[in-house]
Amino acid sequence: MRRDFQIDHIKPMSQGDLTTIDNLQLLTRKAHVEKTRKENTRR
Repeated sequence: MRRDFQIDHIKPMSQGDLTTIDNLQLLTRKAHVEKTRKENTRR
């Protein structure tokens, strides 16, 4: 079974954070989509 992973910003760049090692995490594509959806509904 193939898994697709993506690099995610823990605190989004849109909130002023940077692309640094301590602000990045590895998520599955599905988890990344869900996290982004939740972040967008909070705005």
